[in-house]
Amino acid sequence: MVRAGCSRGRPRLRLTKFDRQKATFLEMAPKRQQESGSEKRKKKKLRDDARASLAGAMLRYVRGGAQGQEEDTDDEQEQPCTSSSGTHQPQPASRGSSQCLYEPDNGNFLKEVELLASFDPVMENHLTKITDESSRTHYLGQQTQNELIQIISTKTLQTIQTQIQEAKYFSIILDCTPDISHKEQMSLIVRIVDLVPKPNIKEYFLGYMEVVETTGLNLSTVLLDKLKELDIPFDNCRGQAYDNGANMKGKKQGVQARLLQLNSRALFVPCAAHSINLVIADAAKSSRDATGYFGYLQKLF
Repeated sequence: MVRAGCSRGRPRLRLTKFDRQKATFLEMAPKRQQESGSEKRKKKKLRDDARASLAGAMLRYVRGGAQGQEEDTDDEQEQPCTSSSGTHQPQPASRGSSQCLYEPDNGNFLKEVELLASFDPVMENHLTKITDESSRTHYLGQQTQNELIQIISTKTLQTIQTQIQEAKYFSIILDCTPDISHKEQMSLIVRIVDLVPKPNIKEYFLGYMEVVETTGLNLSTVLLDKLKELDIPFDNCRGQAYDNGANMKGKKQGVQARLLQLNSRALFVPCAAHSINLVIADAAKSSRDATGYFGYLQKLF
């Protein structure tokens, strides 16, 4: 049903809800028919370029550990690893600046999905529905990517926990540094001796912990809470390694002193690199020539 009206002295048409839905359908119908020509060829070319680029990058990554630079150059000549413009593309991050399929800057995650579609008919059918806009439920967005990353992270952390518990004894390495937003973060590294299949020393990074205060009491509390969260008993700790800061190595209020009160076998070993740095700095200050030399360098750079 079409109703007549007027606006500014000119007659115009007012469409009902049914008329608008019918007009929308008629406008969408010819667009899908026109996509069978150059648009499909363009999409196919983008798919082929993306598959070739990712396949070549994976091939170089697999062969890179066993072959030299010359063989890698030969692989690049044999395997097409360039985009349609003919220039080498740098490897993107997990999530790119674009969230669309078959685009050069859509990230490694979507690139791997496109590669899987080359071999898996189910995935190929799924991506075809997405590109044809016949399905809007794709499970390839940012939230799904974050969930997959979190699942991988949780599984990796569980595997590390199991290895630490099997090794039983461990030592800890702590260090604090501010991030770009000026929030203080403390990194936790656990060092163990893996006995299977033969004795092997391993170090595992267990993450960053945000700290409000950098006092010995607060840092030791944050560390113990993290170990308790990971189900790693502190009684099995046999070593501590920090820098020479007063809040870390203090004999009364430092982290190492507070942890030694809880576990007398967790011996403290200061960071050798930091100790040498302090020695060199103090030695340089005792020489006028060295002080003047580094002073000029500081002014220049």
